[in-house]
Amino acid sequence: MTNEIVRTQQDSMLAVIEKVAFSPDADVAKLEKMLEMQERYEAKEARKSFFKSLSMFQMNMPPVIKSKQGHNYQYAPLCDITAIANPVLNEYGLAYRFEQQQTGEEISVTCVISNTEGHEERTTMTAPLDKSGSKNVVQAAGSTVQYLMRYTFIGSLGITTADSDSDGRVLSQTGNFITDEQLAELESLLAETSSNREKFFGHFGIKQLSDLPQSSYARAKSALVTKRNKA
Repeated sequence: MTNEIVRTQQDSMLAVIEKVAFSPDADVAKLEKMLEMQERYEAKEARKSFFKSLSMFQMNMPPVIKSKQGHNYQYAPLCDITAIANPVLNEYGLAYRFEQQQTGEEISVTCVISNTEGHEERTTMTAPLDKSGSKNVVQAAGSTVQYLMRYTFIGSLGITTADSDSDGRVLSQTGNFITDEQLAELESLLAETSSNREKFFGHFGIKQLSDLPQSSYARAKSALVTKRNKA
């Protein structure tokens, strides 16, 4: 269905609503029902438009190179990701914003992706304050927020990040760690199941989740999904 046909249908429905509204014997209940139908129709069209735009974005969004070195892994900073994504998002009428909330020593960040018609999709992740190193409370919160912003943004848009060695030889030689997308999924499951992170890391012999080998991903996910289902 083309945009012109959609606009024609919307105009026709609005014309009917206006006719009923300005009628001397207007039926208020009927008018309210028609307005509800119009709102549902517009919401449905906005959702269809959103996923069409998201599909086009994903087709035209280039991979982002992991340029920053972490502990035994490389990653792409949020500023690098958004610098590449912003022009493509703008081209297809998509925008984003972040919402955050802190409860005790846990922070939740939600990435909200929306289109010009008003449809929104939300991706939320939760993690504890990053107290590694000699960070003070503010720095610990800032580190966690940046971490969660990066992964909710990647997850909500389906962005892929690539290693600087594009053929993957170096990565496979160093243990083939889990991808950013897999890391985000496991982080979400850890938060959802209120799992003891230190115990979980110790079970797999890692210091942080990004150190998890690709070979252990399926087992780690299965354990967390089973725990979630039991709960």
